[in-house]
Amino acid sequence: MTWMAACRTAWAVCGVFVLLTSGCGAAEDTSDPAAVNALPHANAAQTTIYFLASDGSAPVGVRRSIPRRSPVGREALLALLAGPSANERESGITSALPSSVALRSVRLDGSSAVVNLVGLPMDADGVDRARVITQITRSLVGLSGIEQVWLREQEEPWGLWRMSGGVMNVPYGYDDLLGFFRICSSKPGTEAVEGDCFTALP
Repeated sequence: MTWMAACRTAWAVCGVFVLLTSGCGAAEDTSDPAAVNALPHANAAQTTIYFLASDGSAPVGVRRSIPRRSPVGREALLALLAGPSANERESGITSALPSSVALRSVRLDGSSAVVNLVGLPMDADGVDRARVITQITRSLVGLSGIEQVWLREQEEPWGLWRMSGGVMNVPYGYDDLLGFFRICSSKPGTEAVEGDCFTALP
């Protein structure tokens, strides 16, 4: 083989290597919402996640482009925990999920999802708990075959309070949210106003 032929062969091999490493081996950066929304169509899925109206009285659905990888429900949950975008916050959209809440794990068990989080508000009243439950449940049900959601705070049940004390250890599905109709709370000695109430479904 001549010197020129050897050089051509070397450049060809290098060109193939560059194409493979840049086109196939590079990982998608999904830590930035803008990067996720810019994912190629084939690598992204469209879904609706749920935040809250400015007065907290009802959930508000917003569209998100999330990575198309299994389970899709986990990707939707991560988008929910990232919170409303700057533009959404400017328009009054809020969330009952504190920014400190982080995902520890999601386990799928048939049509159920066991969502284990850290940072959920332990002193939240019944209305705020209904808001959190609704945001997570409505964002996940229908994705990855999920029909109901078990909520955990560092492996311990988290949900609505029992009348007898403690927290209910039950899953939440769409049908359960029908019961979240005009749930209200108010300070002692005052009447509940619209901002003190919450309805999970239209």
